[in-house]
Amino acid sequence: MNHFILSILILLFGVVNGQSSGKIDQDYWLGYGVSFKPLKKTEILLEAQQRFELENFEVEQNLIEIGLERKLSKYSNLGILYRATWRHNEEHSAHRYAGYYRFKLSKGNFKFLNRLGFQFDATDYTGETKSYIRNKMGVKYDRFKKVKPYFTYDVSFRFDNRNYIDNNRFSIGAQVRLKKKVKLKLFIRFDNESNRKEAGQDLIYGTKIMVAI
Repeated sequence: MNHFILSILILLFGVVNGQSSGKIDQDYWLGYGVSFKPLKKTEILLEAQQRFELENFEVEQNLIEIGLERKLSKYSNLGILYRATWRHNEEHSAHRYAGYYRFKLSKGNFKFLNRLGFQFDATDYTGETKSYIRNKMGVKYDRFKKVKPYFTYDVSFRFDNRNYIDNNRFSIGAQVRLKKKVKLKLFIRFDNESNRKEAGQDLIYGTKIMVAI
């Protein structure tokens, strides 16, 4: 486990330093949610999140999300979700509609995951819309009962007047089981925008508590 975590940390550090050309903004995301199964193979997830700027530790954004996921087989799931995001103390909002297919395989103590989906974003006050193909790959170390470290890479490909890779995201974290139906997720994520005049870079520290009911 120690070699796995060290390797991922070195990789993440190298990516951050190799791609950074300017100031990196730092944020903290606080999330919480519940999940339940109305049917045996169907799960509904309700989540909320607040995003803080670390410089002044002020709330920058709020979001809510509702998702539905259906288990297709031992190895795959199909899901849809809706998300609303708004800046703190502002009325206008952005909306996201997405669908995805998730596939997972296990080999020894490692679990490999891939989520491929389509995402459509719409912003109220500008009328701007964006469409993406988004793919998220990850590996989780599954040896321990209560703590499961993981690493993910997430890439967004945007359809516009010209098609291009819009964002790369690298995350390292751990999922911790606090109780039988309560899980805490801890992570560090590096967001790197690309193919734009003012590309942003963010280093994000996050925590999320999920309760299954």
